[in-house]
Amino acid sequence: MKIDASARQLHARLHSAGHLLGLAGEQLGWQPVKAHHWPGEGRITFASRNSAALPDASALLALVKAWQAQDLPRQVTFANGMRKVGFGELPAYPCGGTHVARLAELGDIVISQIKMKKGQLVVSYTLA
Repeated sequence: MKIDASARQLHARLHSAGHLLGLAGEQLGWQPVKAHHWPGEGRITFASRNSAALPDASALLALVKAWQAQDLPRQVTFANGMRKVGFGELPAYPCGGTHVARLAELGDIVISQIKMKKGQLVVSYTLA
């Protein structure tokens, strides 16, 4: 088997960016319920918690950039048959995907759209 290193790095960056956007949304009062991290299709779907205000892209990206500035390392844990992935001391999510080793590898994230769909918040993103 041969692994395409550049494709793997792209997927790792997209997947890690999605995790951070999910966490940023959580910190702004939204609960991530679904995520999709494919190139050109990156999006996180959130449900509202306690009638949270609709976040704007700058609020989400400010949180993500603050974590990136710390260059937090990837943390992988296994417990009760579940793999969780996080960065530094940030909360981890159950995940089987590939991720960057450190947040400095992410590069710039671009939020391309924020919309409400069927009562849920959908944040679409890509990488610069």
